[in-house]
Amino acid sequence: MNYHWFLKILLFVACITPFGLFANQIVLNNKIYVNSIPKCGTHLLTSVIELMTGLKKHNTMGDMVTGNKLPKMGTHEFPYFHVKYSVPAASFFERNKFRCFFIYRDPRDEVVSYAYWHFIRSRWKDKMNFPQVMNQLIDGVAKQYNAFLPWMKHPQYYSVRFESLVGRQGWGTRQAQLREIRNIASHIGFKITPAIVNHICKNAFGQGGTFREGKIGSWREHFTEAQKNRFKKVAGKLLITLGYEKDLNW
Repeated sequence: MNYHWFLKILLFVACITPFGLFANQIVLNNKIYVNSIPKCGTHLLTSVIELMTGLKKHNTMGDMVTGNKLPKMGTHEFPYFHVKYSVPAASFFERNKFRCFFIYRDPRDEVVSYAYWHFIRSRWKDKMNFPQVMNQLIDGVAKQYNAFLPWMKHPQYYSVRFESLVGRQGWGTRQAQLREIRNIASHIGFKITPAIVNHICKNAFGQGGTFREGKIGSWREHFTEAQKNRFKKVAGKLLITLGYEKDLNW
């Protein structure tokens, strides 16, 4: 084998293995925190950070904030969970100097994803049919989102739009995905290379035990006209606030 090609192969391997890839990086470990609304791409974002940093995600189940202390974790783990906004939680992140992320998605897609999760995994299917589950989640979606959205204005948080991060596999675009990955790296002070970016794009999608589809706009295949009108009534303004619609004519 030509020596120069051999050297290139070694460098490439170094770029996709945790120890070679990140040897000259400042690893923040448990000073990274991933926060999310359930069914909005939690595992997509944590997978991106795992592939980027070589760290492993650790589900805190909210203990980090409610207990006002870090849970026991390995030295190469970072915490994640669904933490609603509160002044004590915000103070905790500030006091401990976390670099935080918040991921959200189109609330209509979140309702569909959450409905499947509830209907398949819980006892709801013994009490309600799928459209009834959908209706119940639609009625509560504005309240649910509003409990998390203040994080988008928190100075230690970078807000990730699911539709920008998911890439072509989830019916997004490569350009938006590349931009979002670079923004994530910038927020934690990570010097990212094209090799790392490509590795992330190829491997982040479809991870996590709760993954079902991960597609943008799948609500169109599920919402009836009655459910569209129901959603507009209770959460139409939310879509406009988040930039998913300009008005209620959808």
